Amino acid sequence: MGPRSGWTWLTGANRPKDMPPLVFVVQVLWALGLLALFLAFIHGSDRLDLPKRFGEVPVEAPWLGAVGGLIASLSGIYFSRGKWEPRFNYWHPIKPLMGAASGAVACLLVIVLVRGATGSSPPKLDTTALDAAAFVFGYAEKSFRELIKAVTDVFLKPGGQKSSNPGGSQSGGAVTGVTPGGQPSPTSGAPALHPASAAAGGVTPTAASALTLPTGQRTAGSLPFPSLAPGTANGAMPFDHIVVVMMENHSFDNLLGDLSRTRGYIDGLTFDSAGNPINANPGADAGDPEVKAFALKDTAQRKNVTQSWQATQEQIDGGKMDGFVKTAKGTEDPMGYYTPDVLPFAYSLASQFTVANRWFCSVPGPTYPNRRFLLAGTAFGGTTTSPGSLLDAPPEQGTIFDRLSDHGVSWADYFTDIPMTLTIPSIFLKHMDHHHQLEKFFQDCKAGTLPAVSFVDPAMGVLSSIVASIGGLPGFVKDALSLLGVDEKLLMPPAETQEDPDDMYYGEAWAYKVVEAVLNSPAWGRTLLIYTYDEHGGYYDHVPPPAAIPPDKTPAKLEGGVTAEYDKYGPRVPAVIVSPYSRPEGASSTLYDHTSVLATIESKWNLPALSMRDANAATVMDCLDLSKSALLKPKPLTAPSETGQSGPTKPAANGG
Repeated sequence: MGPRSGWTWLTGANRPKDMPPLVFVVQVLWALGLLALFLAFIHGSDRLDLPKRFGEVPVEAPWLGAVGGLIASLSGIYFSRGKWEPRFNYWHPIKPLMGAASGAVACLLVIVLVRGATGSSPPKLDTTALDAAAFVFGYAEKSFRELIKAVTDVFLKPGGQKSSNPGGSQSGGAVTGVTPGGQPSPTSGAPALHPASAAAGGVTPTAASALTLPTGQRTAGSLPFPSLAPGTANGAMPFDHIVVVMMENHSFDNLLGDLSRTRGYIDGLTFDSAGNPINANPGADAGDPEVKAFALKDTAQRKNVTQSWQATQEQIDGGKMDGFVKTAKGTEDPMGYYTPDVLPFAYSLASQFTVANRWFCSVPGPTYPNRRFLLAGTAFGGTTTSPGSLLDAPPEQGTIFDRLSDHGVSWADYFTDIPMTLTIPSIFLKHMDHHHQLEKFFQDCKAGTLPAVSFVDPAMGVLSSIVASIGGLPGFVKDALSLLGVDEKLLMPPAETQEDPDDMYYGEAWAYKVVEAVLNSPAWGRTLLIYTYDEHGGYYDHVPPPAAIPPDKTPAKLEGGVTAEYDKYGPRVPAVIVSPYSRPEGASSTLYDHTSVLATIESKWNLPALSMRDANAATVMDCLDLSKSALLKPKPLTAPSETGQSGPTKPAANGG
């Protein structure tokens, strides 16, 4: 194939006469974008001198690469939306080719930007950049597989139709099964149910020192109900769909501590007769005044908080919970807490459904090891949120998604920009077909066709952060987006995880839409939603974490070759159990951690435990009243306002 014929094939100049002109235009944009990226890549950080007809304008190569990569990626996104007749895939298999190019281009774009778009020294290669690269590499690989299939179809089945959903996951209704006869307690392996308090259907809190470990009788690989076949649905648990929403980096007292002001059975902050909080931490140095808890006035986050393994040990301080200010450089930041005026969604959710008074993060440390416990029942040695940890070998026993797939239980991960399953990259690479954009979650909710298990992930704000770092999108790019019919705000969602420094408003607004979609789904009557946070983010909590069962024999790996055990929980995090059977305005003081999510899934479908931790974790059944569905028609939740205390303190990078 000569240069001329290659170019005509690439751009589709030999396209059918009835091919839409816009398809041809976008193909040309895609080719030009790749050319610009290629020039930038081979020139590194050099300056390019354009020909005289362009006015001899000097151009930094990384900037050229960024713009070219963006154009190519947007072109691929357009094609992935399928706005043309399917038969054009066979005259010119451009859809999968564009998808693959978008993935590869986005990877290179991340690299170019990390090297420094201004020609200065390269910025730090942070976790967000590597997460983005890992995701788009995976997306590119999936797209290349689609390309191969499309080309194969062209040669083997000329004129035939490609499968409408080659990468579709199991969806539709939840798995059903025979209700077990002589059903054991659905909280097998968990503490017994507590009686509800007469005041609000809740449970009287117990002191942290009174909490006892589960019996530890079950082992990894064991079934909740050994006499039943794996995959058998537990009819005693009143739901067919489990939805898991995990936000990031807030302690119980920081997010929901104000609940105890009006609801004494909620174990939040302590207030004096004048309504002022009395919880405090000593100053960083001897002689420094103590720092009391104080109400935060807006959705901006404080900066001097940390949740590293070492810092968390110092904060807990053997159960004294007095090291938060010390690890925050002596500032008051970790002692701040939010009120209903600032977080109306979170408080309206917690005020209507069941609050878990004793939900601890699984590890006294940061995001990655805690999310590993959520997905695999162990952190398999991890103690940091670092790029290098993404290269760790996957857990030998697999993940909860392996268990679900092995036993025919449908599941999906719905993500906004980066799937949180990339905490264990093998999940995404092994189960790509189960990952979907958030838009499909809303569609499935509306249709009542959610799979049995759904994980729903907020946006990390990768693209919006990149755009903010370069001062916003150029005007011509915005015009191109408008021409392509691409909503800039949907393409580049703001950071919604609520991790510092994310503005809390965007996470509130995102979570409100997600939870409301579940509450208004025709499947709501048979749905359970677990809303929680991965770890405490360095913010103060007053309840000492109790001892925990080590998940396996793999030690926690610390700096300098030192090891430790996963034998203690981390600080408490917010958790609300949302179900028609939730105890209205209730609370549970059963001991939970993130492996309680696994225990609930395993108990519902009789799946083998992944580790000793989830084998002996409590299910969330204590948060439900099986005698009645009191919240089958719940009151509407309160959305955050775009103005006032609950509104954003600054606009999103995408203009939202």
